[in-house]
Amino acid sequence: MRSLPLLALAGTLGLATWALAQTPAPKPVEKVALASAYTTTSATMAPLWAAKEGGFFDEEGLDVSLTRIQAGAPIMAAINSREVPLAFLGAQQIVEANLKGGDFVIVAGFIEILGQSIFVHPSIERPEQLKGKAIGVTNFGAITHVAGKEGVKYLGLEGRVSFLATGGPPETLAAMRFGKVHGGVFSPPDTLRARELGFRELVDLTKVGTKVQTSAIATTRAWAKEQPDLVERYIRAAIKGAHRLKTDKPFGTKAIAKYTRVSDPRLLDETYAYYKDQWGKDGFPSLEAIQKNIDVAAANIPEAKAARPEQFVDLAFVNRIKGSGLIAELWGNN
Repeated sequence: MRSLPLLALAGTLGLATWALAQTPAPKPVEKVALASAYTTTSATMAPLWAAKEGGFFDEEGLDVSLTRIQAGAPIMAAINSREVPLAFLGAQQIVEANLKGGDFVIVAGFIEILGQSIFVHPSIERPEQLKGKAIGVTNFGAITHVAGKEGVKYLGLEGRVSFLATGGPPETLAAMRFGKVHGGVFSPPDTLRARELGFRELVDLTKVGTKVQTSAIATTRAWAKEQPDLVERYIRAAIKGAHRLKTDKPFGTKAIAKYTRVSDPRLLDETYAYYKDQWGKDGFPSLEAIQKNIDVAAANIPEAKAARPEQFVDLAFVNRIKGSGLIAELWGNN
């Protein structure tokens, strides 16, 4: 008599197993293909590289492809055309484009201090010897241009030095070597390369302490409105990337090596140490730093004088991410 309940249980289990076998297995979620870009081989872009190399875009269901697009008009055109709807770049370009009628928006930020140096030909020993000469920058409106202008102002040479857009740090170094410019604006690892080539550091802007939003995620307001889920997932991946970057040096240096094409361990160690404390933890852009971007723009764009940082950002995404508990999960109470 006691065997009947066991038989019944076996029958029930058999039916359950049969029913489970008839249920189709859930299909794997298809990742959304998304083209993205960055503007420089400076490690200011490293949270993006870490998000890609650490698989965090994959975790967020995004199949992200990365390309480097020159700062200034090329990257702004790519974002506006949706060729790369989300990109890492300096905030200066967003501020100046919007002041001229653009509809771009900063949705996250990761570095809020100028971390560049001006290097010059060894024959230039004093700042005044730069008068009437040119400094190479990646492009007008790029972070190197902002840093160059701030550095020149700090040295008391405002209006007495010109700038030449070279296309990138390697091109600036080449222009210096061939005498097309007498100085250039660099950040690690390119500062280390400049030093090895015999150029002199004239001013280190990290010591000046100027706050400027030098690393930001941007898109258009229209695309952010149409694809809010993709924007949020992209930012989440970048925040995870920044965490891995800051807490895992071997991983971080490997990612930096890949995208900067630097293989010298000494250069990589110095670059990592230089940026480790600069990379932000939570993706929040700095309104104080963006105000400085506005102040820089005011020199050439009258509309900047009435502008406010809030009009260039959308903090809804980072606020939602913080509210989700991701930042606390990654960093605890630190």
